[in-house]
Amino acid sequence: FGSMASTPLGEGNMNKSLVNEIISLIQEACGTIRNKSFLEPGCGIGTLLKGLAERGAEKVIGCEPGPQSKEGADRFSIEIINNIFDPGDYDLSYDCIFHFGVLEHIEDPEQFLNQTMSCLKPKGIILAIVPDCEIDLELGNINMLSHEHLNYFTENSLKWLFAKVGLEDITVRKLLYSKGIVCV
Repeated sequence: FGSMASTPLGEGNMNKSLVNEIISLIQEACGTIRNKSFLEPGCGIGTLLKGLAERGAEKVIGCEPGPQSKEGADRFSIEIINNIFDPGDYDLSYDCIFHFGVLEHIEDPEQFLNQTMSCLKPKGIILAIVPDCEIDLELGNINMLSHEHLNYFTENSLKWLFAKVGLEDITVRKLLYSKGIVCV
């Protein structure tokens, strides 16, 4: 059904810097946003998709199993499938598939990445943004357990996972917004 236990990425001023950094990261990875197609599994209300559409994306679509999918679809006029990610729900391939705060909640992240790759155009981009658990794990901080994570990633484990599924040109870095968030 989709959990609401994690912190959603909304539109408010508190998230504005994070949203802008993620959109800039997507643009950097893709070369441009204009005339590109984007798929976001676990899109919440669609804040990032809305930002991409405003910057000239040709196609944006999301999926979200939680009830917030309807709110986003109605409010932003964005197609959001109210379901868990299923590659059979999508009728075309995408230039970029990205997800923020999703991979750590997936039971089998290797299978999930393989499924997303089946919806990717040749030379397409997959971008994952997750909490970097390395410092918390070193410190013994158990706060991360309250977010229902099934997986705990570090820069090295993300790079290893992406390489394991056959992705190439892998770049991993922490976000400027928070050193506790890593992207690959």
